[in-house]
Amino acid sequence: MSLKENVERILSQIELIRAGRKYFSDRPVVLVAATKYVGAEVVNQLINWGIRDIGENRVQDAEKKFSRMGERIFRVKKHFIGHLQTNKVRKCLQLFDMIDSLDNEKLARVIDEEARRLNRIVPCLVEVKVSPEATKFGQEPEELLDFWAKVRDLKNIQLRGLMTMAPFMENPEDCRPFFRQARQCLEKIVAEFGLDWPELSMGMSNDYPIAIEEGATMVRIGSALYQGVI
Repeated sequence: MSLKENVERILSQIELIRAGRKYFSDRPVVLVAATKYVGAEVVNQLINWGIRDIGENRVQDAEKKFSRMGERIFRVKKHFIGHLQTNKVRKCLQLFDMIDSLDNEKLARVIDEEARRLNRIVPCLVEVKVSPEATKFGQEPEELLDFWAKVRDLKNIQLRGLMTMAPFMENPEDCRPFFRQARQCLEKIVAEFGLDWPELSMGMSNDYPIAIEEGATMVRIGSALYQGVI
């Protein structure tokens, strides 16, 4: 299959599932193309075929890649989706439009301070840890409301919703309880604090249909886009 065919197939499947789901059925689902393992040429092709959001995991890799993309880099929204270290925040804010992986209070305060220096407000998703895997980052669900209360008043951060990663499962259906828990966390935040147009970023190449059924408004897809291409 070609890259164009993969993009069209996945976008079509996303819309089909979204239209029939129970949760957030009135909300579109944004495809964030995870571009960590592909070069600038492939990213530019994705943009040609309609991708308008890309996600990168590493600041230094993104800096090199974006510099090689020419004018197309200005045609996409750039999400940082990896674990962000505080010493990378300044450069991250120079490169990215949105941080989808805010996972601790210290990081939030550094982002807020650097954003103030740049005179911008940074949209962020809070990462919630619904997986028991030790390698996953994020706020524990039971600590999420307290964390949100501490961070929401930072003037240069705009909390937009949640991001999560389910553990890898051979059967994607087994990811459903983790996605459901993340949605329930978001529902609690909306009930407690109010949130216009809340975002829920969850679901990857192997499990995004289940994530969409459970309310995802963003999915982060990499390998499924490049199947048969690279």
